[in-house]
Amino acid sequence: MRGPRRVYMGRARSISRLRRLPPPEKAAAFKSNDELLEAARQMFHSRQRLIDAEGNINMDEKALVPIAEKEAAWTEYWHASFELTGSGVSLEAKCEEHDLDPAECELLILLLLDQLSLAGRPLGTCADVVSELGISGSRVLETLRMLSEHGRLFRAGLIYYEDPDEDLRDRRVMVDPGLVETVLYEQGKTKPGWPVESEEELYKKLGRFTRTLEGKSDALRRMEVVEGGMGDFLKLSRRADRLLGGLQKTLDANREWKLRNLLDYEGQLCPAEQLIVIALLGKALGHLPADNDLFTGNGLARAIADDPSEATAALRFLRSDQDLLKGELIQPCGGGDVLFSDDPDALGATEFELTDKSLELAGIEKRHLKQRSGAIAAREPKVRMEQLVLSDRVRHALDSGGKE
Repeated sequence: MRGPRRVYMGRARSISRLRRLPPPEKAAAFKSNDELLEAARQMFHSRQRLIDAEGNINMDEKALVPIAEKEAAWTEYWHASFELTGSGVSLEAKCEEHDLDPAECELLILLLLDQLSLAGRPLGTCADVVSELGISGSRVLETLRMLSEHGRLFRAGLIYYEDPDEDLRDRRVMVDPGLVETVLYEQGKTKPGWPVESEEELYKKLGRFTRTLEGKSDALRRMEVVEGGMGDFLKLSRRADRLLGGLQKTLDANREWKLRNLLDYEGQLCPAEQLIVIALLGKALGHLPADNDLFTGNGLARAIADDPSEATAALRFLRSDQDLLKGELIQPCGGGDVLFSDDPDALGATEFELTDKSLELAGIEKRHLKQRSGAIAAREPKVRMEQLVLSDRVRHALDSGGKE
């Protein structure tokens, strides 16, 4: 339950056309995300009508009164109802979790409505968002601060930018994909973990996690050679963090499932190391081809980096003196060097896989694993000995086993 606060966001200019309704006479807790968002649409729509009326030079002052009263009534109703709403409605729970004030709540909901195609037109950049709000002067600066990387919305991971290198007014601001998915699929209720009934089903669902890590790694690799792309990296980074959190909740709710033994191995693994294990588990289960770049040191480092500048430093988790190798949970299985080395360049080029110990901890039988394409047992020689053109001396040495 939220305590009363009375500083509200300024007027929103354009929410999609909808039936004009008066607010209910008495505030009541919202029962779902859908109900909360619909009331917000009415609130923003009433503000848009007031802004339009105030800008109409032919509008009589007396005619403005009922429009202004309706806008004030919707604003008061929405905030009072929001304060009464409990944590069972996930949007309220998210705002409560990050201690957002009413103005920040309104701004987040407006951005969410836009991303769900429930606003009148795309909000686009931060400047567009400000122009959609009936504010001026210091309120414009306050709103820009809320939308900046120093604001609570960004620091809480609730919004991100397609290109954070743009000037603030020109940045396109997006809502965290996890919040959008919550509204679309969870029907307003906070669910503990993934919707799976068995560990076998869980392993099938891990395919999405593997592909998310691949996408994040690829996005960062592209950024190393081409400018831009930060938006994709941040979006996939947030998704990976959200998937890891959901996976942990799933395992907490099913403590007998064996994957927990691997991810929580002796309580030593940090989130970055858990992501490495999950990526290599995807390799073992055949979610991606075994020669995918994700499974190299550089690919894994990009997949666990929180920031593009951290990718090289993230290679440290693959060193021989770190928990994953020291605990015999992963092992090198290919690379440019004959001998394994902790040199960053060598680590980056080395391919990794889970050990038999890890597979046993996770309860995965080898018969369930995907055979690596091109495995030694399946290889056909491209050139046979009888096809080689050898000198008499070499042939004699081979026939005699090297003995003269």
